[in-house]
Amino acid sequence: MLTRVGDGAAAELTPDDLPLEEGAVRLDETLAVDLFTLMSGQTYTDLLPETVRFLSAAGRIRLKSASLRPKDRLDAEALRAILRGERF
Repeated sequence: MLTRVGDGAAAELTPDDLPLEEGAVRLDETLAVDLFTLMSGQTYTDLLPETVRFLSAAGRIRLKSASLRPKDRLDAEALRAILRGERF
């Protein structure tokens, strides 16, 4: 997943680069992304039962491509560009 962030430099991160401690590791490429391994004493695994699933980029493109709203069609094109590796 991190290979798609910015120029892909985040793909070089390993689990050893993300210690299990409070605080964030900030990836600051095209957009800032904060990675947390521990927050308020909770890990991702601890919170899995309470997570909300989300629609993938491909699913969002399918929904937005034929929308009546011009903004949705623009969103779909922006997602396509991002998936092609283009800066948007």
